[in-house]
Amino acid sequence: MIRIHSREALQTVAEALRPDAGGAEASARRSGAVDWLGVSALANDHYLGPALHAALAQAGRLGELPDDLRAYLALLHDCNGARNRRLRGQAETLVRAFDEAGVTPLLLKGGVALFAGDYPDAAARMIRDLDVMVPARRLNDALAALQALGYRAVSRYPQGHHAYGDFAQPGQPAAVDLHIEPIDAAYLLPASALWRDAGALGLPEGACLVPSPTHRLLHNLLHAQIHHRGNYYRGVIELRQLYDFTVLARRHGPAIDWDFIDRHLTEHQLDTPLQSYVLAAGRLFDLPWPLPSAPGRAARREAGRCLLQLRLPLLAMLGLPLANLWGAFARYRMEGLYAERGTLLDRRLHHAAQFLGKSTLRGVVDRLFKVQ
Repeated sequence: MIRIHSREALQTVAEALRPDAGGAEASARRSGAVDWLGVSALANDHYLGPALHAALAQAGRLGELPDDLRAYLALLHDCNGARNRRLRGQAETLVRAFDEAGVTPLLLKGGVALFAGDYPDAAARMIRDLDVMVPARRLNDALAALQALGYRAVSRYPQGHHAYGDFAQPGQPAAVDLHIEPIDAAYLLPASALWRDAGALGLPEGACLVPSPTHRLLHNLLHAQIHHRGNYYRGVIELRQLYDFTVLARRHGPAIDWDFIDRHLTEHQLDTPLQSYVLAAGRLFDLPWPLPSAPGRAARREAGRCLLQLRLPLLAMLGLPLANLWGAFARYRMEGLYAERGTLLDRRLHHAAQFLGKSTLRGVVDRLFKVQ
């Protein structure tokens, strides 16, 4: 179901998740009745119910909520906390099995959040699955360790994919998404860079690594806006991912090499996605501007488009075919795939010929209207 969200609902959710949610200035900004049903719907759509409860509790604002909504958010928060505790136990068992097999895994995304303490409230972040990366040369050992634990493949990705597949074990709360690269465009964020700069996670169960703060933030951005759905091209921002980005940026502050992130993405013509994402984090969650140069006009337009489509998601659906086409033939992708082949036009024509040669008319239509 595609909902329409009010400007007030978006402002209320964003305000609640800011660091000053309980301050005098925040209180002064609130006036009149709050559409808490609309706030709840927006938070649910973006998997932020537990985070909203945690933030309101920390700010001493739970008393502002209607009784039934307060009870509902408390239930979400408590259930997510119980699930995260089980996820942590699942991850610890996995690390122990990998260690016994001589494999040192690197946790990604939510897997890191289970142990890193980025959120003061461990129940605030919702986690869908456990993303784990292993060295490509140790893939078979990792697969054997998963099999010994009782995991079975529920999906397998095609040859050359950045991940091997999803594995599930009966009784466990989440699937394990086994990676050999962090994203599909390895030239934007290669596994070798993550392994090189990774830090050790002190677990008694065995050796385990986590990406550096800089790579965690870069992975968040690329995964949220470029990888998978290509949300940047659709003008889509998922609030949970943007909030996670803001939490990481605030918590790790000086440890993040913003100059490197800016330089790296600018080299790949991805400065506008970077700037527009940081702008959105600033407008919604008061993240101070961290980049070495001011945002460009294109980034300001894109941030405005994204914030509008947060409230009116149908607009993103209307532009879906054009957005999918734009993402498929993006400059960074053409240069990453065909760096030695002539002009940008040459690369795009070659890419189109490659795709059409392997696809049917139905495949072309499916790709243009692809949502997931």
